[in-house]
Amino acid sequence: MTVPENPAKLLEAQLAHRPDIQDLVERNIIKDPKMNEQEKRRVEESLLHKIDHRPTPEELVQHNILKADPTEIAPALQKSQFELERSMIHDSLENKLHERPDRTKLVEQGILEKQLDELEKKRIEESLLHKIDHRPTPEELIQHNILKADPTEVASE
Repeated sequence: MTVPENPAKLLEAQLAHRPDIQDLVERNIIKDPKMNEQEKRRVEESLLHKIDHRPTPEELVQHNILKADPTEIAPALQKSQFELERSMIHDSLENKLHERPDRTKLVEQGILEKQLDELEKKRIEESLLHKIDHRPTPEELIQHNILKADPTEVASE
């Protein structure tokens, strides 16, 4: 290790480039010397108040922040338990879907109605079209007291 020729000049150069106190406070390297005891007590009281009034584990479970009571299962295991339950529900639904009866069995048991054939569908379609074509106009419905006349409506002619 070499000794500098002029240690005093080297020390002066290093001290000239050192950060000021405010910069060190902003970078959280040192505590703020301006913070007096009263401010420290205020911060301490605020933190103690927050700790004293924090919600109980039961309240956290009620608000769905915790999934289960921590006395029953460790929070580290809650995610695994939740995923296992979801997987079991998924498997159960898959089995039920595979075991459900097909459409023909449901028609035989009278749970579903059988599908209409094309001729029946065509007859119903024509009947509905005929009813739509011959439905009464709003004026006819007003004349027969089925609809009330709208006093705010302005005549179109």
